[in-house]
Formats: sequence, C-alpha cells, structure tokens
Amino acid sequence: MFDIRSQENAIISASAIVAGIEFESTSQHGFWIHLSNGYIISVQWGGGTYSDNHNSFDYRNISMESKTAEVAVMNPAGDFVQTPFEPNDDVIGWQTMEQVSKIVEWASKLEA
Repeated sequence: MFDIRSQENAIISASAIVAGIEFESTSQHGFWIHLSNGYIISVQWGGGTYSDNHNSFDYRNISMESKTAEVAVMNPAGDFVQTPFEPNDDVIGWQTMEQVSKIVEWASKLEA
C-alpha cells in the first residue's frame, strides 16, 4: 500500500522544479503539480477533502497521512477540467496513488 504524507506549513509555500514539473505545497495537506503544458494537478488529503481524512478536522497536526486523496485538474487559465475519470464532477475523490498517477499521465498529454 502507498501512503501519502505531508509535512505542511500553512503560511509558507515551497516550490521546487524537477524535470520541468513544479511541485507546490498547499495548506490543505497536499500539493499542486505544475505540468509543462500549463495544466495544474491538485492533490489534497486534509480534513474535509474527498479522502480518508474527509471527517478529520484536527488542524493541530502539521503532518497528516492518507491512503487516498482528492484530485482536480486545472487548465492554463485556472479553470477546472472535466476528466474521463469522473464524468459527473471536476473533483475526483478517494483516489489511490496509482489512480493519481494515471490522472497526471492523462493531463500531461493535454494540449495547452
């Protein structure tokens, strides 16, 4: 099994460029992936998200673990994108690490 882990600072956002993709931490126990085509993948697992931590609102912990996360894809203009993975919503809940990787692969092939 894969665990998604975060050690978050809600005030400071950290970024690092790796192989043309930028990773950005968020205050919702998660991160954004900035793809080279301009699309952004949001992966979140904090309290209230569509993840194993949906009912957890203990924000005292800066580290939160989950086996699932909610995922959204945004286009270069910042608008949410409907994906083939969830035809009825633009936020895809309770995704495993394997499912997240498939969404990233799909979004990386979109034209800007």
